[in-house]
Amino acid sequence: MHLQFCGAAGEVTGSCTKLDIENSTLLIDCGLFQGGKYAEDRNFDPFPFKPEDVDAVILTHAHLDHCGRLPKLINQGFKGKIYATDATRDLAALIMLDSAGIMADSAERENHPPLYTEEDVVEAVSRFMPIPYDKAVIVAPGVTVSLHNAGHVLGSSFIEIKGDGKSAIFSGDIGNYPVPLLEQAEDLPQADAMILESTYGDKSHGPIEEGRKIVEQAIRDTVRDNGVLLIPAFSLERTQELITVIDEALANHRIPDLSAYLDGPLGIKICRVYEKYDKYFNDDIKQIEAKESDHSVLQFPHLTFTETSDQSKMINEVDPPKLIIAGSGMMHGGRILHHLKRYLPLVTTRLMIVGHQVEGTLGRQLLEGARTVTIHGEKIDVNAKVLATHAFSSHMDQGQLVTWLKTMPQKPKVIFLNHGDDDARQTLSKIFVDELKIKVFTPKYGDGFTLGHEGS
Repeated sequence: MHLQFCGAAGEVTGSCTKLDIENSTLLIDCGLFQGGKYAEDRNFDPFPFKPEDVDAVILTHAHLDHCGRLPKLINQGFKGKIYATDATRDLAALIMLDSAGIMADSAERENHPPLYTEEDVVEAVSRFMPIPYDKAVIVAPGVTVSLHNAGHVLGSSFIEIKGDGKSAIFSGDIGNYPVPLLEQAEDLPQADAMILESTYGDKSHGPIEEGRKIVEQAIRDTVRDNGVLLIPAFSLERTQELITVIDEALANHRIPDLSAYLDGPLGIKICRVYEKYDKYFNDDIKQIEAKESDHSVLQFPHLTFTETSDQSKMINEVDPPKLIIAGSGMMHGGRILHHLKRYLPLVTTRLMIVGHQVEGTLGRQLLEGARTVTIHGEKIDVNAKVLATHAFSSHMDQGQLVTWLKTMPQKPKVIFLNHGDDDARQTLSKIFVDELKIKVFTPKYGDGFTLGHEGS
């Protein structure tokens, strides 16, 4: 069993790990590099393996940094199947199609060929082989794969692979808990090796209740001040969690009614996928759905879905107070920019930041207190009140990762930390080495390891 790290090694995007096992080659994820022009240019680099030699892909979940290079893999020669849950297949189709559209626009502006086309996405989706949680499936001669609930986004999985007389677990992204919509990650089965994410390996989140209270207070204050509450949110998971939190608060009369808008076609389409796969919701949400038979938990009273640009513009005609949830989550594009231009100068506006803001983005500038920002080439004064909470993070923090690892019946022989920057990996590594006495590696891009002969 030989591992090669082909992405998300010392960084948090581009997830891709090659596994050679029982004379077969598997990929665990095949995601886009993201975060500025340099990272995006890396997506055009050749894969560090021959796509035609890959027998199968196992996909942990539908975020673009995990699935976004699948169409490229196919147009460069991959002929095999892609194994994932049914919900991951449907979400990945939406995410990749949206990405292909953005790439087409960028290619036309910058006069270069796109990384892949919508036709490549359609072909990728046709290769998906949905498998349920907790069922061992033979994906290559002598190789079995089981998907287990990762509690990160709808349909997300951590992967258990057996072959060559050994076993390995690939965490993918593991969800923070408790979360508003989904069940938390399953406990770990026994394995020889653990390939573990470390996004927040050096941090702790606030409790989810803290995030709920901040959102609820912002809504009460917005209604009191007859203002506007803007929430830039990632289309997958964060948007759906926020809607669920607001629905529950309304149902229990902790917040007043107000006009609300989900402004973005991708987020709306993803909500519909969530409704289709409500079998993955946690028991609390299923009970709420049973009580609120007149509407979905993803469609609370006075929430309007605005899919078209004309519908989006009509939001401006509605008098405050009002709530607008729109993409993108880091405010580097999308419809949220139009609302920011209009409402940031007003003292009655509140901007609620609920996700990580990468350095250099507009979201990071606003989070750090900028009083003037540039949007679409215009200087915009910032008189709005900027609020933030990290309680809605969809990743486990340091303490949760350590606790989750301890659910494995016995310690793994070795841990490989990926999907984290070096500070996060080194901090988490020290805990595993000093406190749990486990051998830990923090691989760089391209590094290879043979289980039982690590480092060779």
